[in-house]
Amino acid sequence: MEKQKYLILDQGNTRCKAQVFFDGEVINNQNFASIEEAFDGFDSSIVNCIFSSTRNVTEKTKQRLASIFSNFIFLTGDTPLPILVDYTTKSTLGPDRIANAVGAWNKFPNKHVLVIDIGTCMTFDFLHAQRGFLGGSISPGMRLRAQAMNDYTDKLPLIEPEANTKLIGQSTSECLRSGVVKGIQAEIWGTIDFYRSYYPSLIVVLTGGDLSYFDYGLKNFIFADSKLTTKGLYQILLHHVQ
Repeated sequence: MEKQKYLILDQGNTRCKAQVFFDGEVINNQNFASIEEAFDGFDSSIVNCIFSSTRNVTEKTKQRLASIFSNFIFLTGDTPLPILVDYTTKSTLGPDRIANAVGAWNKFPNKHVLVIDIGTCMTFDFLHAQRGFLGGSISPGMRLRAQAMNDYTDKLPLIEPEANTKLIGQSTSECLRSGVVKGIQAEIWGTIDFYRSYYPSLIVVLTGGDLSYFDYGLKNFIFADSKLTTKGLYQILLHHVQ
């Protein structure tokens, strides 16, 4: 079988990433403000495409993509996957969570895995070694927490989180940063400890746009993979092509 190119379109809250895979490797990587901006730059030789979006997508956009690519997948909670999914409301399951789960399962098959995606929201998603994806939890990410404290108080300023945040803030801004960054750090390690009390062999994978704030000092069986979502989308597309 002749090797083919695979286009991965991943539209998040702030940008749309377009990556082309060939022979299992990324050969082209571009960023756009939106999927509409990306239309004119597609390689005409590509027939396989998967589109994942955390934003609302119009039917017109989906139809246009389907007309461009003969093998097109718009990822939803109802899309057939290469893993088991034991989740009550599949139709509301975010595509980024789906892709992360598939990427983690492909990397660590038949293992207990906790995927932590640190972005606009922070998601904790658990894959059971036998039962597949079970679900997890969702909480606000760094900027949502900072924005909420500014929005719902009269005097607290809006701060920009920093990676090297002091534990003991000595100004109001430093205290807010400590609350946001160190609070999330404590939530991450605390949640890992909760899961490990039930699953001692648990493998943890960290990913997401704000990964760099929290990927220092990783312990055993904790891995950082900033491309986990893309890898998962690629595996889902392969599942439909092969």
